[in-house]
Amino acid sequence: MGSYGLMAETKSHAVCIPYPAQGHINRMLQLAKLLHHKGFHITFVNTEYNHRRLLNSPGPNALDGLPSFQFKTIPDGVPPTDTNSTQDIPALCQSTRKYCLPHFRELLGKLNSEADSPPVSCVVSDGVMSFTLDAAEELGVPGYTLEAHAEAAHKTDDKEDDGDLSYSHGKKVYTDYSIIGIPGDGRCMFRSVAHGACLRAGKSVPSPSLQRELADDLRARVADEFIKRREETEGFVEGDFDTYVSHIRKPHVWGGEPELSMASHVLEMPITVYMYDEKAGGLITIAGYGRQEYGKENPIRVLYHGFGHYDALQIPGKSGGKSKL
Repeated sequence: MGSYGLMAETKSHAVCIPYPAQGHINRMLQLAKLLHHKGFHITFVNTEYNHRRLLNSPGPNALDGLPSFQFKTIPDGVPPTDTNSTQDIPALCQSTRKYCLPHFRELLGKLNSEADSPPVSCVVSDGVMSFTLDAAEELGVPGYTLEAHAEAAHKTDDKEDDGDLSYSHGKKVYTDYSIIGIPGDGRCMFRSVAHGACLRAGKSVPSPSLQRELADDLRARVADEFIKRREETEGFVEGDFDTYVSHIRKPHVWGGEPELSMASHVLEMPITVYMYDEKAGGLITIAGYGRQEYGKENPIRVLYHGFGHYDALQIPGKSGGKSKL
């Protein structure tokens, strides 16, 4: 066994796997570098498509030659596309949930059999990549989730929210909730957040026309917030920053993770995103925004369907708060 092989026996080995979108990759890579600096052996897992894109950027160059920081890939099941283009988001969401688990499970097995690296100690993944928690559980190691735009990773036994009836992988499962259907007109994310902000502030349910007006106003202010926070947000958007912000101002362009983060700052309210977990039989939290700045109490709640669509969501609990809508 080489000298590194002897040293590897004393290292903890973290397997980091981001959701395959640029902002998620950048954030997970920052965490992986921090863990590596603290002495962890790191395996950073990308999809084959995104790893090719990463190799064309300066991101991994500083890690060249480090035996304790390695990149591995798994397929995402999406048909090949131009490396310089963004993958179809709905297809990607569906494909990662359907195809990635067996490939990730196989990769963990290979990592544990490598002589020159320590056995896997833990798995760190984006909250939406719930299949990684299945693989971690099978391997008998802890699973951690890096919540979107949160300041730290959360172990999967986090029990901070109210209103749970059961747990799945340590995450609370919500079965008592009401979904407010939102039109799929390109404004669904902004409509859902605006609707939730009204309810949180104790205002009456907005009419469809008022909901649309509030959504368009929120969109404009979110775009302005990007510009205001350009230094901290430029690395989390796809492509050229100015083009992205100009594009997001258009009324029928759908919003996602970066816009949710900016919306929490515009409204000065926390926002929590939920998704239905079929195995758990209820809703689980997949992301939270503005928790550190605006607290975790009574957030605006939205339901993400995994195909680019959001609905407003109500879960029984406390109410109250001021909205900047």
